[in-house]
Amino acid sequence: MILFYESGYFLRNLQSSTRRIGEIVSSLKSYSRQDKGKYEKADLRDGLNDTLLLLSNRLKKVDVILNFSDIPPIDVITGEINQIWTNIIINACDAMQDRGELVISCGHDERYVWVSFKDNGPGIPSSVIGEIFKANFTTKHKNTSFGLGLGLSISQQILQKHGGKIRVRNVEDDDGEVAGTEFKIYLPV
Repeated sequence: MILFYESGYFLRNLQSSTRRIGEIVSSLKSYSRQDKGKYEKADLRDGLNDTLLLLSNRLKKVDVILNFSDIPPIDVITGEINQIWTNIIINACDAMQDRGELVISCGHDERYVWVSFKDNGPGIPSSVIGEIFKANFTTKHKNTSFGLGLGLSISQQILQKHGGKIRVRNVEDDDGEVAGTEFKIYLPV
C-alpha cells in the first residue's frame, strides 16, 4: 500500500517538475528573443513576467508585489529590454541581500510607458548616486558580492537607444529616513 502511495507522490512531483521546466523553457525562449535587433510591438508586462520566472530561484526569499496597470504595447527590442529588467532586479536582490520586498509597478501617460522597481534595501549613498550609471562603477564590496559595474551602464545605453530614460531615487519612510530605492524606466509610447 505504501509503495502505491509513494509511486503516486513521485509521479505528481515528476509531473509538476516537468510542467515547471516547460514554463521555464518557454520563458527563456521569450526572454532571449532578440530577433537580430528588430523592433517589435511588445507588452512590457510579458517580459517582466518572463524575467521574474527566470530569476525565481534568486527571488525565493523576496516578496515580489506586482502592480501592473493596463499599458499599451510599444516598439522595443524585447531581448534588450528584458536585460534591463534583469539588471535592476538583480541589483535590488543584492541590495536587500536576497531578502525584503520588491514592488514592480507599471503605467503610462500620453508620452511614456513606465515601469517602477521599488525595493526596501538600504538605499544608495547620496555621495555616489550620480555615479551609478558609469561603466565599471559598483557599490558591491570585493568580499561580499560579485559585480563588474556594467549592468546599469548597459541598461542606460539600451534605454537611450530606445529613446527612453531611467530615473533613480532613494525612497524615504514617514520619518524621512532612507527606506529603499526606486528605479523608474520610461519608454516612449
